[in-house]
Amino acid sequence: MKRGPWLFVTVDARHGVALLRGDGAHDTVKTLSLEATWSKFGRGWVVDARHVADVVAYCESRHELVVVSNRRPPETAAAS
Repeated sequence: MKRGPWLFVTVDARHGVALLRGDGAHDTVKTLSLEATWSKFGRGWVVDARHVADVVAYCESRHELVVVSNRRPPETAAAS
């Protein structure tokens, strides 16, 4: 039994997209019929950010752990 999140969702509100990574990413995109593109740089599926609530609901219906976080803007990261 694997422990830990099944899916990681990183939201980039500035660009209106979300990056889905983890064991459940492909299954989620396929099951919800989301229009997605593979990000080689992000190593995950990029979907429209308006689908984040649907993704979370899907994970909850499967009783899987999903972690949603916001992407830090580059100007904020540089200030740290």
